[in-house]
Amino acid sequence: MYGNCSAAQVFQLVQRKKQPIYSLVEGDKIMLFKEGKFITENMERTQLHTEDVMQELRKRAMTDDLNTIKAIYIERNGEISIVVK
Repeated sequence: MYGNCSAAQVFQLVQRKKQPIYSLVEGDKIMLFKEGKFITENMERTQLHTEDVMQELRKRAMTDDLNTIKAIYIERNGEISIVVK
């Protein structure tokens, strides 16, 4: 179906089908966690699950203790950024 499409055409198709992906590529960082709580609306908007974020927390901050975390963001490039207290 997509055999003769250019990369730009495929990207445009993805933009139309998956609005959250588009906002990550084009938009600003999105806060996922603040003041001890996950921001449900933003988690749903980015189509992430709590366990996805916790996995990154364990890998990047070497902890799973949310009490030591000030904020968690998903950046424009899709990477998770963690701000430690």
